[in-house]
Parts: sequence; structure tokens; C-alpha cells
Amino acid sequence: MSSKTGLACIILDLMNTIMYGEDRFGPEQDYLATYRAMGGRICDAHELNEIIAGLLQSLEADYRDESRHTVKPAWWHLNRLLAREHPGIAEKTTERIALNLAFAWHETGYIDKDVAHALRRLSHSYSIVILSNLWGAPFFCERIIRRLELSECFQARLYSSEWQLKKPHTAFYRAALKKAGGEPANTMVVGDDWRLDIAPAKELGMESIWLDRGRKLDGSDQLVLQDLPAVADYLCPPPTHS
Repeated sequence: MSSKTGLACIILDLMNTIMYGEDRFGPEQDYLATYRAMGGRICDAHELNEIIAGLLQSLEADYRDESRHTVKPAWWHLNRLLAREHPGIAEKTTERIALNLAFAWHETGYIDKDVAHALRRLSHSYSIVILSNLWGAPFFCERIIRRLELSECFQARLYSSEWQLKKPHTAFYRAALKKAGGEPANTMVVGDDWRLDIAPAKELGMESIWLDRGRKLDGSDQLVLQDLPAVADYLCPPPTHS
């Protein structure tokens, strides 16, 4: 299969690049049903909404603090929140687990079959690493990847909640490069967020593809494509027949 000359590795964003329908948070969400399904029993709907809202606020502040390249996972923020505001829940392990899993479930999306096919095509020619600012546990993301038999497509999957590093800081990208076995000169970053994906790629001297979702980019030579299937068509074009 043909591939782009000199390119060996691809660092892929997760949300809105591979996975869609993520971050299902808000007053319209039935957190209580999810929490009950995960084994939670103590919280009512109002209390649960307060906990999720407080957890989101704490995580957003942590991830937006650009003075640090490190970050704390959702479980750390949750434990601190519960100890401060809900001590009766904080001391019950099963409740903390249920809350963590409920949060992770609502953060997780789905992988479209066309995206799965594109991943398989790309993996035949390149070493692929996922690099994601995933706030919660990757349990459900990993379950979807395994269910679709995509695990072998990736050299590694780096989640901020596990590595406690975050994009756009280059320390996280350097960790991904090491896992991919690549160098900036032979690695490309693909993502939909300019600040988190494209800007750090440029800082490290890597090529990049911005998934624009119909947004306009004027006065730039940045390579822009619509989605991951388009990336696969660009990097792994089908053979031509004369």
C-alpha cells in the first residue's frame, strides 16, 4: 500500500477525530440512570447533578491552567470534592467507583465504521498513537476499541488521566513520539483543535492535518481535511490502474 514518503508515525487526537458523540454532560442527561447502572445507590438526581457539575468545574480549571504541563485525573478531583462537600459518600468505595464510572461513561462517545476502516488502512503503513486529553478513566474508550478489534491499529494509546500530562504542552507530545518510535521529522499530528493539536505540532516541527469540520482558515498553508477517512485517502491513496 502506498504512503506519504518519509512519514513513519501519526499522532491522532481521540475526540472529534476518532470518536464522536462524546462529553454527554448537561442538565438534559440522565446521570442517575447511569450511576445506578454502575452500582451507585446513595445519591439522588439533584445531588448527583451537583457532584458532576462540581467535578466538571474543577477539571476545566485544571486543564485550562497553562502554567503547568501536568494534570490530575477525574478520580483525584472527585475524591477531593466528595471529601469537602459529601463526606458520607467519600468514605464508601462502591459509591466512588460508581461515580467515576458514570463520569467516564458520559465522557465516552462512539467510533463510526468509516473511521474504523480508515484506522485500519492507516495502520498498514504507519505507526499510530492516540494522544488524548481524556479527563476520566479510559475504561469505556478502551472497551469500544477492543470491541471493534482496533487495538492492533495502535502502537500506544496515551490518555491524560493516566499519564497526568496534558495537551497542548509538548511534554505530552514527546511522550507520544517516544511510544511511536518516531521523530518530529517523520511524524504527523492529526486533530480538530488548533490550540491542542496543531499549534504544539508546529512548535515541535511536526507536520499536521487540521480536521476543520467546515471551519474556514484564511491566509495559511496548513493542510486541512474534513475527517479521518479523508486523511486515509490522502496518506494511503488507492493504487492507480493504467
